[in-house]
Amino acid sequence: MLFDLLCRALFLSILFIWQIDVYNAVATITRLVSYSGLHLILKSNMTFPNDETGQVLAEMQEAGIDLTIVHNVVFFQLFEKKEQAEAMASYLAENAPDIKVNIHPDETPNVWDLECSIKLVPMYDAVIAQEAQFEQIATKFNGYNDGWGIEA
Repeated sequence: MLFDLLCRALFLSILFIWQIDVYNAVATITRLVSYSGLHLILKSNMTFPNDETGQVLAEMQEAGIDLTIVHNVVFFQLFEKKEQAEAMASYLAENAPDIKVNIHPDETPNVWDLECSIKLVPMYDAVIAQEAQFEQIATKFNGYNDGWGIEA
């Protein structure tokens, strides 16, 4: 419990320092956890909030996925028009070049999917913060966030 609170405080402090630059904050936390050997403690003490993201993380942990190491995490943004998805992809290329993007038609007719892949340790707070940041950007281009997952 105390360690969880310490991690959250560290995460929030880094967010404040970088003025909500989630991508850099998560990268710094990833390095701190990796270099300090804390991943063993994190792995053994993982509990998740009772919401959709928490349930997904719990299911991943139960399936044997190591949630203490860096993964390619994909966040899905949906748009009605290809041009909207392309506009967000261009924005990300200019402002966050480390984020890899892929645009393709969604399973739903007349919907375009923009997959945004980043490397991060899938900690609950990191996923929630990154998802909120993508939602804010997608809204500017008339899109919305449609969840996330880990590349196998």
